[in-house]
Amino acid sequence: IPIFAYAYLCIPVLQFLLGWVRPILSIPLALALVYSLIRVIQKTSPIQTGLFSNKRKLAVMIAILVVWVISSGIGGLVWQNRWDHMYRNAIFRDLVAYDWPVINLAGDAPRGLCYYIGFWLPSAAIGKLFGFQIGYLFQIVWALIGVVLAFLLICEYLGGVNYTALLLFLFFSGLDIIPFLLYNIHAGNAGEILIRLLQGEHLELQLFQFNSSSNMTLLYWLYNQTIPFWVGFMLVLREKRSASLVFTYALLLLFAPFPTLAMLPLVIY
Repeated sequence: IPIFAYAYLCIPVLQFLLGWVRPILSIPLALALVYSLIRVIQKTSPIQTGLFSNKRKLAVMIAILVVWVISSGIGGLVWQNRWDHMYRNAIFRDLVAYDWPVINLAGDAPRGLCYYIGFWLPSAAIGKLFGFQIGYLFQIVWALIGVVLAFLLICEYLGGVNYTALLLFLFFSGLDIIPFLLYNIHAGNAGEILIRLLQGEHLELQLFQFNSSSNMTLLYWLYNQTIPFWVGFMLVLREKRSASLVFTYALLLLFAPFPTLAMLPLVIY
């Protein structure tokens, strides 16, 4: 499972190096990446708990994760949250439709696509080969692989597979309730807090500069950053060698630069 997790992060980075960077840099960097991956895999310890001792229970949990991923709107089989999916669908369409690196030649000067594109690169390659819709649906497969890997690594960290871990993974929420309460109390709306919560007001939008979103929100809105970061964060937690730790940490920058930078104090420690 750790080997699959490392491959899950390395494949898009390798695609980026070969598809977006000039050969004078991309070839030696790609070779260095492959060499580093082999070395890390050789030193990586196997899963430390019997994750597959109860295959039926594990199968039920994975089935629940399948429903969770599909319900998020990834791949477009169900309704999508309009804001973030609208932008992400546009980015994915450009990754499929245009040559890499994606460059907009309209206007006075060319502008390159600059975003956290790592999650989409495998699906975009499938889309280039077999058509946009196939690549779009493959996003579900790629997302599910990442979610299952993250969950299994979490179960290893907790010492076993159980439904409590699954419920925490699905429904854990951050600290957004605190600024929500403080903001409404400060604005004199304390009496309306319960009503606003029951009406489904967004907790994440109370402090625009900062939020600590729930896992559900992260998957449904920010999946391209969230899923690879979950996988990489669990690999960082289980890594005992400094060299492997730096390698794992560096992989995450292409997927989720903001949480990766926020994790830097933990990595240093």
